[in-house]
Amino acid sequence: MKKLKIKQRAENSINAFFDESLLNENSIMTFNEAYVVDKETNLPDASKINILKMLKQPFLFLPSAFYLFFGTLAFFMFGSVTTSRLVILTGLIGSFVMMVFGLGDVKKPEHFLMPLSVVALGALTFLVFSASGIPTHVWSQKYAAYIFPLALITPFLVKGWIDRDS
Repeated sequence: MKKLKIKQRAENSINAFFDESLLNENSIMTFNEAYVVDKETNLPDASKINILKMLKQPFLFLPSAFYLFFGTLAFFMFGSVTTSRLVILTGLIGSFVMMVFGLGDVKKPEHFLMPLSVVALGALTFLVFSASGIPTHVWSQKYAAYIFPLALITPFLVKGWIDRDS
């Protein structure tokens, strides 16, 4: 008797799982299917995708993030104002503008926070490593490259924060 009940319950649960009449009655499933169909019809055409927008990130954002991070470290490593420090500062200003063109919108002044976040990360990295007591040439050669991925992530986080608030 118990085996018969167990088999009957198993058959009922399997039949309920594959029963198509219940599928049409479920309003949540119907809503999800309509949502997916709506999403598929609203996809952008391949002809509308702008090639220049796709090329902005690898050719403007990546080099500017690289130079902003490592240029900030180099700027703080030089102790006094020299010609090399002024050259680094000029490059930092150029990279600052490149990052805004590559990732943000020049018309929105809030997007200038993105390059400032990379500069702040470079300054913070310099302060933390110089306070650790490790000689500058050691940490700049061995450990600064491990922090660089944060310099790539930080502007995207700042941009998301700015766009969410706007």
